[in-house]
Parts: sequence; structure tokens; C-alpha cells
Amino acid sequence: MGLPMHSNTTIILLLGRNMLNSSLTNGIYGEFFRDNAPVGGSFLMKTRFSNQQVVQFPPRGRAGMMLVEVMIALGITGLMMGGIITGYMYCTTSAVKAELAQAANAKAMQRIEETRSAQWNTSSSLAVDQLIPANFTNEVVTLDMPGTNAVGTSATIQTTIATIAPTPFSPPMRTIHVDCIWQFRGAEWVTNSIETIRSADQ
Repeated sequence: MGLPMHSNTTIILLLGRNMLNSSLTNGIYGEFFRDNAPVGGSFLMKTRFSNQQVVQFPPRGRAGMMLVEVMIALGITGLMMGGIITGYMYCTTSAVKAELAQAANAKAMQRIEETRSAQWNTSSSLAVDQLIPANFTNEVVTLDMPGTNAVGTSATIQTTIATIAPTPFSPPMRTIHVDCIWQFRGAEWVTNSIETIRSADQ
């Protein structure tokens, strides 16, 4: 025997005693409703869990980041950019300083070669001694950076020649100490030193 159906009428599904008890135990209940179709309306069924939690999301128009979150993100980005720029400047400064140090070593080595080329003869009848401090006075040179058109850095070459105390069985010997003193970017003074020993008749 059919049941009369009316629009906007909800019919509660009658279950048997056993099925009803099972549904209540599992926390599930259902309901039938008919849509508002004028003729031949279809029946739909909704199934819900009594212990189901409903999560409410904010409207799409209100979703977004808070001002505090934006400020924190900008602060982190600023720290990262500052670290990158600082690291780049440090690497560039270290590279320039290393090139100037190599140029200073080359100038000091050039003075060492000049002292080793000076005549110092004691075994011949006519003694010749050109390895004296008066022949190697202070000299101002320019430290050039290869591959650039920048003006070089000025440096001062200082030479110190000292005689080593002789022994009965040793030839006369002298120490030669050369310093190349220069200033890095007008703030830091740097000294490149080279020292060697030379004997006579070489």
C-alpha cells in the first residue's frame, strides 16, 4: 500500500526494532525528503553521524594574512638580503686585499733579488762591497692590480742589512730583511716581509 507524497513533506524512515537499535548504537540516522519538483519529484537521503564535528571556515573574502605575519615575513626577507649583500662585499674586499698582498710580495722579492745581485767580493785582491745599506735606501713603489684601471696603492720598501758575527771557520755572512709597507683602503696598515742570508763571494 503506497503512501501519499506531498511537496516539502519529510518522511522519517521507519526501521525495524533491530535495525533501529543498531543505528542508534553506531550513531547513524537517516531521513528521506522530496524535492520541490512539480511532477515525479525524486527522493534523496541524507546520512549523518551524531558524533561528527562541523568545521567552519572563514568566508573566502575574509581569508588572508595578518599584519603581524606580513611584518615577520618582510623582516626575515630583509635579514636574508642583508646577509647576501654583506657576504658579497666581504668576498670582494678579501679578493682585493689578496691581490694587493701578492703585489707587495712581488715588490719585496724584487728588492731581495737586487741585494743578491750586488757585488760582495772578499777573496780577490781588490775587495768590492756593494751590499751596504746606503745602496738600498727606502723606495716608494706602486702596487698595481692586474686587469683593472684603478689607481694603484702606494707602498714603501725598507731594507735592513746586518752582519752576522763571524766564527773562525765560517765565511762572512749578512742578513737581508726587506719590508713592503702599504695601507689598505686608507684604514689598515699591512707589512709584507721577506728575509734571507747571503755570504760573500757569491
